[in-house]
Amino acid sequence: APERTAAQKLLHRQLEMADQRLLLLPTDIAPDTLPDTLRAAGAQVTDVPIYRTLPTPSLPPEIVAALENDQITWVTFTSASTAANLWRLLPEHLRQKVAAARRASIGPQTTAALRKLSETWLPTVEAATPSIPALIEAIVAASPARAESQQAGDKPRIS
Repeated sequence: APERTAAQKLLHRQLEMADQRLLLLPTDIAPDTLPDTLRAAGAQVTDVPIYRTLPTPSLPPEIVAALENDQITWVTFTSASTAANLWRLLPEHLRQKVAAARRASIGPQTTAALRKLSETWLPTVEAATPSIPALIEAIVAASPARAESQQAGDKPRIS
C-alpha cells in the first residue's frame, strides 16, 4: 500500500476526532493552542479553567538578601508567567543580579518571554524538552563542577 500523504493523514485524524468530546481543565492563563487545535481537528471541546494562577505580592526577605549578596547561582524559569512575575517583583538592581546569575528556561515559550523582558535575561540553558527532568539535566550539564569533573576524566553521572 502506498504511503499516506500528509493531507490524508490529517483528514484521518480529523475523522477520528469528529466524534470525540473533550473536557479540558487548564489554568486560567493557559494559551488557547490545545483547544483550538482540537476543535480544528473536529473535536467538541469544553474548556473550563479549573484553577487560577496568582502572582505572589513579594519575595521572601531571605531570597531578596540572597540576590543582594550574590548567593544565587541559578535562577530557574518554568513558565512565561514565572519570568514576568519575577521581573515585576524586582527593582532594577536586583534584575541585574538575576542577569549576573545563570538562568535556566524550561522551554521555548519561557525563553521567548525572557527575551521580551530583557536580552540580559536570556537563559544560560534551555531544557531539551519542556519538562522538569530535562530542565534539571540542562542545569547539571552546564554546572561548573560537572564541567571540571569531565575535564578531569570522570564519567558524567546524573542521580
